[in-house]
Order: sequence, then structure tokens, then C-alpha cells
Amino acid sequence: MRLIFSLTLLCFLGFFSKAQTLLFTVPLSEGSTIYTDDLRNLYVYAESNLRKYLPDGILQYEISPKRYGQLSHFDATDPLRPIMFYRDQGLLVMLDNTLSEQGAAIDLFALEIGQAWAMCQSSDSHFWVYDLDNFELVRLDRNLSIVVRSGNLFQVCGQALVPTWMMERNSKLYVADPKKGIFMFDLFGTYMGMIPITDIDRFQVIENEIYLFNKGRIHIIVNAIISESETFLYADDIILVLISKDYRFLLKESSVDVYRN
Repeated sequence: MRLIFSLTLLCFLGFFSKAQTLLFTVPLSEGSTIYTDDLRNLYVYAESNLRKYLPDGILQYEISPKRYGQLSHFDATDPLRPIMFYRDQGLLVMLDNTLSEQGAAIDLFALEIGQAWAMCQSSDSHFWVYDLDNFELVRLDRNLSIVVRSGNLFQVCGQALVPTWMMERNSKLYVADPKKGIFMFDLFGTYMGMIPITDIDRFQVIENEIYLFNKGRIHIIVNAIISESETFLYADDIILVLISKDYRFLLKESSVDVYRN
């Protein structure tokens, strides 16, 4: 394991230390949030606008999603089928790759989900929702039928989760509660373990590595083994770093810089 980690760490260091090319910079208003997909597209949500930029920096589409309320989360795991989530209204809005709405908004309350607190996309056009009322993970299929209910996770994990970020990768669901850590589940909602690193709002899972991002810190964990990890620092003005293949998206207060190695 030490050898595997050392090789991974060398690759990681190489990724961040070799020559980098600044491709473009997008000016941002205060409080902007960024997302990416596996095609290197950049999505910027600021105030009442959601904008999609192509990998060459060209603004391709822009929409104003505020008619449903305050956008809580945007998930472009499937870039052909992004999803907007509105926590206060309990709504999901399906989009296509042009950011055009596909069908009516999905009312999660009508699907017997109490308080939808967090969500993420799943494989086979499914998606996950965390029900805060019941401390439960719910997986729904493309027909909006519930296919998995985890049951009350407080009884399983011994803690009441209040997640801020969820992501499914490699047949595992990762659920982050900034005060407790990252909890892992299989596709049946079965608890698999947790990583006790706190104060994490955003993370990415890339192959067998988990990249944790918070205020310029990058913490890499290999095979979910916390002892096989390392922390790297960016400049103080970097709020968030996202990775998509050989692209890196560096979020600052007033801009996002996009680099390619």
C-alpha cells in the first residue's frame, strides 16, 4: 500500500508542479459558485444566473433559474442531463446540455420524501436524495420510483447526518457532513464506513482517490484510507480547486482561473 500511495503521490505532485497554461479567466460577482463536468465544461452560478462555459472559455448558454427560488445545488455529473435542486421548495429540475428544462419540475414532497436536504446524480439516470426528516437516503429511478431506502441512518451510523455535499462514484455513495466527516454507502444504501475529516464542504472522487477541498487546502486520500493521505496548500486567495481531467479550475473571490497542464 505504501508503494502504491507513493506512486500516486508522485503523480499528484507532478500534476500540480509541472508547467501550467492559463487558458482563460472568468470574472465573478461576490458569492459565486462553480461546478464542472467530465467534459471540462465550467458552470458558474451567481445571483440569479447559471452560465455554462465551454473548455475554451466561450460562454455557451445562460439561464435564470431563480423563478423556482434559491438554487441550492447543481449537479452535472451527467453533462447531458444536469439537475438543479431547490431545497426550500423540495424541487428538482432536469435540464439538457443546452440548460433547457426537460419536463415539469419534480416535487419531492409528492414522492413521499419528507425534507429533501441534499441530492446527487446516480448511475443509470437514477438520483439520490437525503431526507433530513427521516435521516434516510432515498434512491429514485428515471421514472421517479423509489428503488432504495436506506432506513434511519442514525440507528446505523450513530449520528444524525446533515450533509452539504453528496457524490456517487465507482458504485459508492459519498456523503459529506462538515461537522462529522465523509460517510460511504453502497448502491443499496448500506453503510460502509466513514472518513473522520471535518470542515469539508466540497470534494471530488477521481478513480480511487478522494480530493477534499476547503479554503485553499487539498487533501488527497487513497482508497479511503486516511493514513495514506497528504495535504497540499494553494495561495491564500484560492477558495476552491476543481479538477476535470487535465484541467484545473481555481475559484477566487472575484474570478475563476482555468489552467491546463
